[in-house]
Amino acid sequence: MEAVSILLGGLSKQLEAAVFLIQGTPGHSPNELAKILNRRSALPVTIPVDGETINPKHVYLAPPNQHLIVKNGAICLGNGPKENRARPAIDALFRTAAHAYGKHVIGVILSGVLNDGTAGILSIKAHGGKSIVQDPDEAVFDGMPRSAIAFSQVDYVLKVQEISACLESLVAENLQEEGGTGYTPEYRDQADVGEVGGPGIGLVANYPPSALTCPSCGGAVWEIQEQSLNLFKCHTGHSYTAELMLEEQSEAVDSAAWTLLRAIGESIHLRLKLAEWARSTGRNEEAAFHQQQAKEAQKQESAFRTLLLSNEKGRD
Repeated sequence: MEAVSILLGGLSKQLEAAVFLIQGTPGHSPNELAKILNRRSALPVTIPVDGETINPKHVYLAPPNQHLIVKNGAICLGNGPKENRARPAIDALFRTAAHAYGKHVIGVILSGVLNDGTAGILSIKAHGGKSIVQDPDEAVFDGMPRSAIAFSQVDYVLKVQEISACLESLVAENLQEEGGTGYTPEYRDQADVGEVGGPGIGLVANYPPSALTCPSCGGAVWEIQEQSLNLFKCHTGHSYTAELMLEEQSEAVDSAAWTLLRAIGESIHLRLKLAEWARSTGRNEEAAFHQQQAKEAQKQESAFRTLLLSNEKGRD
């Protein structure tokens, strides 16, 4: 919030460009976030609706749980699969803006963890656009800035207080060179994965299989090289960098481990019930069997719980 507020606060209300913003925020509070940013921005900040016309001198804040997709002159809100565990996804915004407006696009990466936005910056650069990254040494979370710098030819690495002036200058240069704000779309009618989902299994099967499964839907995953970045994608459209795939898998392992612990506990409870019922009807041998099985399961539960709560697991 601090970096976004400083950036927006430094932009002129006469900026001849539209600003699109994806900010990590709880799904129930987008309107509150817009109100906060409006108090700090000379440009109006609103949450767009599907099909809304793009206007300069305006900030469009992505709504929760929908991709913010830029088309030729209009905004599309997509319900497609998550990318890097996120919807709205930074990469979807950058990619579609680059496809629609080519060299007119300026992508900005601020503080954030892991490597969201790197694939999108690569797309912007491939289409002739510019990229600005917050100085990692200044960022509260330096993962996203460092990733963009490592994998792409970033044009500017700046302190957050310097980014607004750089944006103003680049927009002015763009207008002067092009003689206006005319569109230069790379494609006009193609739908993005953020709108319609993945291409289907037939169109990705030509890529090398990864021997992994998608942590979101359980489908097969292909390893796809996009310039300097390796991505893992399933045919339904979920996409991950290697780091975010590992993060998602770690959460899946953690969830599965606690599910197993719960199942062992329930098994112990049921074994003890069976032993009690068997004893009540004189079936002592059967009761002893269930009692012994419950005792063994209790040992397993204790050892497994110790492993789950250990510091070693946390470091993994």
